[in-house]
Amino acid sequence: MTISRAKTFMTRLSLKYPIIQAPMAGVTTPEMVADVCKFGGLGSLPVSHIDLSSSNGFSELEKSVQQVQSMISDNSARRNINLNFFCQDVAKEVSDEQKDNWFRLYERAMGKKADENKITFDTRSVSFKDYEDTPTFSNLLSFFKEKDSPKVISFHFGHPSKPSIEELQKLGVSVLLTTTSDQEIRRAIELKVDGIVCQGYEAGGHRGNYLETDQRLDEKLSTALLTLRAVRALDSNISEVPFIISAGGIGSSGDIEYMLSLGASAVQLGTVFLATKGSKASSKFRSLLSEKENLRETVMIDLVSGKPARAILTPFIRSLLLASSQENLPDYSYRYNAFKQLKLEDNRTDFILAGQGYQSINSQLEMQEILKSLVKGLNREA
Repeated sequence: MTISRAKTFMTRLSLKYPIIQAPMAGVTTPEMVADVCKFGGLGSLPVSHIDLSSSNGFSELEKSVQQVQSMISDNSARRNINLNFFCQDVAKEVSDEQKDNWFRLYERAMGKKADENKITFDTRSVSFKDYEDTPTFSNLLSFFKEKDSPKVISFHFGHPSKPSIEELQKLGVSVLLTTTSDQEIRRAIELKVDGIVCQGYEAGGHRGNYLETDQRLDEKLSTALLTLRAVRALDSNISEVPFIISAGGIGSSGDIEYMLSLGASAVQLGTVFLATKGSKASSKFRSLLSEKENLRETVMIDLVSGKPARAILTPFIRSLLLASSQENLPDYSYRYNAFKQLKLEDNRTDFILAGQGYQSINSQLEMQEILKSLVKGLNREA
């Protein structure tokens, strides 16, 4: 490695390498997280699907963490886990107009009408913001005290309040926040988080922007440029400098070296792991990558879930984009749930999240082989 910031990051979190596995909701398995932890990186466990306010919420959270830890024999690595929460604004209830617009959009895109009796808009995804001003947040803090807190908690689509962040930090938890713009970097600095994840426009999956949600006004900064912007923002008089974590388009040791040379403390990678056995999307990606001459490009689309996400341009995604006329549609939490219900009824609805570099994935390599190739040539003594 070429810069002391990476060494500081590894020392702080007791890691061997400045590598974070991206928390890919719906794709990540306990095996993937454990493999990264055992190797000496930071494994990320998405927990946004768990409703902590439900009667079995905390037992489900404990079970998820224990699944990972049960595969890690080295006690020093068992806490090397990042729990990832979504922190979007609480969604507005769906209007009749939004429902009608959604059904008409999919009818135009798919050539047939979706069954309105099988698709409802009465449930939504939970957000960390649902808990903050309720006893659930206090229960979460108590849970971490009793069960041994994770080393890291990260937030996507927004952030908790500063007092909530401080409560987590009092437990010795490092708090990371996803940013996509100068404005969001400044907000992260003001909140005094421990790490700023700079998610470039190349990154696969859902984009974490939250201060400016209109795609037309998104500057679409690359990972490298966003990293440089963060480094410059931290050059001012800041008493406690947060770590800068580059995310998006990183798939080789050379990419890692480059980001560290720009001033990053660590890198976050996800797409490079999509074809491994530890990925729920393994068979899908191995099949896609076997047709090298027919690999499709990726696009940023917000129509499916209600938030921009980089996905492969499948025939379904193309049809959806061409059928849209900027309708007033349901908010993220409700819209994405409706799509998931539709997907159960129609297997033509391929929404495959991946970064711009997915075409370079070596589908023959498994997690340990990929990790070894990523750190090859990195100077751990830097």
